[in-house]
Amino acid sequence: AGTSDSPPVPGTAKSLPPLTSGPRRVLVVDDVSTNLHLAANILRRLGCESVTARDGDEALDHWRTSDFDCILMDVLMPQRDGIETTRAIRRAEAEN
Repeated sequence: AGTSDSPPVPGTAKSLPPLTSGPRRVLVVDDVSTNLHLAANILRRLGCESVTARDGDEALDHWRTSDFDCILMDVLMPQRDGIETTRAIRRAEAEN
């Protein structure tokens, strides 16, 4: 049981001030829907727009068709994992 002088739990709505600068449009990539939902809610509270993808291929499709200030990438995903997806993005950036 907590007491009234317990510190606030990190990540609660009251402890998340809006961003004054920094990423505004974020691509969140994770194969676990709970993680996608949590990340999207936290980013919304920070004043960011988020787009979610459930795998590396979907992330690449979003990346090719939209601009993002930041990508939050899960590393362990089935099919195309986060490392392979990041390498594909970096290769495409290097070609352009």
